[in-house]
Amino acid sequence: MMLVKEWLYPPAKPVDNASFHSLQESLGDDRWLTPVLWQRGLSNIEEVRRFFQGPALDSLEPWQLIDMDKAVDRLEMAFQRKEQITVFGDYDVDGTTSVAVVSTFLRSAGFSVVTYIPDRSTEGYGLGMPGVEAAVQAGSSVLIALDCGIKSHKEIAHAHQLGVDCIVCDHHTPDAQLPPAVAIINAKRPDDTHPFKDFSACGVGFLLCLALADRRKMPTENLWSLIDLVAISIGADMVPLVGLNRSLVLEGLRQMNRSPRPAVKALLANRKRSSIDLKDVVFAIAPRINAAGRMAHGHLAVELLTASTDEQVEVLRQAIESHNDKRRSTDQVIFGEAAKEAKQYLSSAGMVVHQPHWHKGVVGIVAQRLVESFYKPTVVLTTSKGVLAGSARSVEGFDLYAALEACSAHLLQFGGHRAAAGMTLLPEKLLDFRAAFDEYCEKTLTPDQRHPVQRVDALVSLRELTDRSAALLERMAPFGVGNEEVILGVTGIQLLWPKAVGPQGDHLKVVLHDCTDGTRLSGIGFRMGSWANTPLDALCRVAFTLEFNEFNGKRSLQAHIVDLQLQQ
Repeated sequence: MMLVKEWLYPPAKPVDNASFHSLQESLGDDRWLTPVLWQRGLSNIEEVRRFFQGPALDSLEPWQLIDMDKAVDRLEMAFQRKEQITVFGDYDVDGTTSVAVVSTFLRSAGFSVVTYIPDRSTEGYGLGMPGVEAAVQAGSSVLIALDCGIKSHKEIAHAHQLGVDCIVCDHHTPDAQLPPAVAIINAKRPDDTHPFKDFSACGVGFLLCLALADRRKMPTENLWSLIDLVAISIGADMVPLVGLNRSLVLEGLRQMNRSPRPAVKALLANRKRSSIDLKDVVFAIAPRINAAGRMAHGHLAVELLTASTDEQVEVLRQAIESHNDKRRSTDQVIFGEAAKEAKQYLSSAGMVVHQPHWHKGVVGIVAQRLVESFYKPTVVLTTSKGVLAGSARSVEGFDLYAALEACSAHLLQFGGHRAAAGMTLLPEKLLDFRAAFDEYCEKTLTPDQRHPVQRVDALVSLRELTDRSAALLERMAPFGVGNEEVILGVTGIQLLWPKAVGPQGDHLKVVLHDCTDGTRLSGIGFRMGSWANTPLDALCRVAFTLEFNEFNGKRSLQAHIVDLQLQQ
């Protein structure tokens, strides 16, 4: 189902603003970039330079997080008493990288540590009773919950009754009442005073390690060698890529390019480009790490990320690659079935689909693909252990977490973010939940959220784009939530020598030709292979990101096409 996107432009530039014109002059031939920078709050060239660099990492200030002192005190006590610690994390990228970072650092500091990742199919997400029982059976008296725990009231109370103290390192939105943990480190707590609120869970775990190292006067070289895993967590978990997160990712990418850990080298073995960027994290590393938790067990990912020998890494890489292949094929089958069911709800504002046999590990991926196809807030449910369990994905700007909160009377539990969430409910509540979700979406969705839009940051002509333009855009990276990739738009374009490429001819290789002055630019469009049959005399408008294409050691300008439409 092909949905035509409405192009959405930023507000008009301030033509009479002196600062705007000063920035424009500073950019010289790339003055077309001025409104893009201005809309991102950068009003002069010095602010642009500071943005490129990111905030200094010595401003992380772990001690400003509330309860950090309590957490470090309890860990120090555990060390003195020779107590064992269970490091527990969710099975996604943020959770597994968190466990890898914290367990590696604690072991290097002489702590006794065991790690635990819940089984997705039998335990579900978050800190559950099986994880608490496993910590007790392992002989642990401290449990560090990473990327979970902020809503685990019963589980943490049960752990306390069994003699296990819990330290929560989370970044999800807390309830009004916090669970009875020894320490709850979460910048989103209403009483927290840390100026930055959007760390990944792995980032919170890293700050815990920084504070512990500071208390013990330890050198931090070994800890900073784990910063690549923090960068992976930030890129994969879609937390805002601004402020300190930007600096953490920049430093993590430097680490990956300077001295990539064996797991990163193995997961990127087939890539052709010489340098590693955040796209490699999001599109190559993260899906494979997630595949372990989706199709087998998330602990495979922890083992891979912490493996030290090439032999260990290769065995684990092959296993994870196999699970990723299975994930892709399973996702394809289930998406086909879900898309057929979704057509029953074309008139609904919000969509809830369910089949009992769908694989629990891919329902989130399927939900995202349904949003791309039908552009509605979407919930995909399967049946697991007698209840319905699933994932939800949102459209641009719609607060999915608020929607589930409004429907919480029909749910057993839920959690997540504005754009993605998970939930469980009783089978008999399905119809009520579907009706309530649709009703909330109908009342809350704005007109702009009811149809797909293509953000276009600047309308340009091809002749304005140079190697320097692409280099400036590279300096704005890494891109993500809060610092979205710059999308350029051009009109009056002919498609020269369009060719369907890829194993199934799914992708488009083309040369964009500006009919007004003859300027040309090579382009690639993924999942746009059907445009290979476009007549030569057809005029198009094209939205794209400008990038360098590396081939045989040479770099050339390329348009990475994100939207292509016939011009009316």
